[in-house]
Amino acid sequence: MAKRALKNDHNFTLIYDGDCGFCLRVATFISSRSSNISITPYQNPSINLKELGISDDLVAKASVLVRDDGKYQFGADAILDSFKSLPQPYKILVRILQFKPFIVFTREVYSWVNENRGAITKVPTQCGTNIIDVQSPPKESSYKPSVLLVTLVSFAVIQFVLPLTLFILRLAVPSSKYWIIMHCFEWSMYS
Repeated sequence: MAKRALKNDHNFTLIYDGDCGFCLRVATFISSRSSNISITPYQNPSINLKELGISDDLVAKASVLVRDDGKYQFGADAILDSFKSLPQPYKILVRILQFKPFIVFTREVYSWVNENRGAITKVPTQCGTNIIDVQSPPKESSYKPSVLLVTLVSFAVIQFVLPLTLFILRLAVPSSKYWIIMHCFEWSMYS
């Protein structure tokens, strides 16, 4: 079945669950920092998912990123590609999270949040509906870095920067002194 692209002035459209408060925060975060991505909840009546070739059940379970060429991605991959439209340092974070060991971890975290989103946060309903379209972001952003972001960056530093530093140290320091430094480092890590 041929997929039809959304008609808008943006390069991408992120479709998310408007009932999920966590999803709404992520959508607001992305839309407040990027002008080339359109963000809308799947509950929005102006979105015709069948025309796009996307089932209601699938989009209810995961965020969908629809490209202007009609191709789309789901879940963690959709969120990561959405973050590619953001300025630095988010693009660097996306590159780190798309490495093979991290993408598995990222997908697992997304899956866990997705399964527990009702317990994590819920958007309060207004006038019997909770369709919130994130097209006009707030002027000022008062977002603090999330705990998850800090955790993922810390994990990346531990996995990549620390071993690289130790490798460079091994090249720069004579072998006898290197082993003394390494022994002290290992002792300090485990004590």
